Amino acid sequence: MPRTCSVCSSTDRDAIELALIAGTSYRDIAGQFHLSRNAVQRHAAAHLRAAVPEARAAQETERADGLRGRLEDLYQRAERILAETERLGRHNVSLSSIRELRSILEFAARLAGLASAEPIRIQLFLSDGTPVEERPLRALPDVEEER
Repeated sequence: MPRTCSVCSSTDRDAIELALIAGTSYRDIAGQFHLSRNAVQRHAAAHLRAAVPEARAAQETERADGLRGRLEDLYQRAERILAETERLGRHNVSLSSIRELRSILEFAARLAGLASAEPIRIQLFLSDGTPVEERPLRALPDVEEER
């Protein structure tokens, strides 16, 4: 007769599975919930093989959504600062705001995998229509290079 899974029969099953999904080591989970490391490992292999990658993907999506929201908030704040400094005629501060907006966009493009190694050329104009000197933006480094 097959043995009953000690994790499945545990009152802490949900917490144990959450710890597994979060990537906590079998040893740490076993110690925390007074189980053997082998029991935790067997449970993960037999009962969570499909669920863990799906749950991790859901966590990553949730993290990405949170990051996207924070980036959007930063971008909106920088846009408000830019509008206010242009209204006040503080062009040096406006240029700083534009650089910050560009930096946020570069970061978002790197995250989305849209960054190109080719230099990007843009032409900026001050609020009065005066062109700002055209300069190539530095190419974005590969995400792997930064690690």
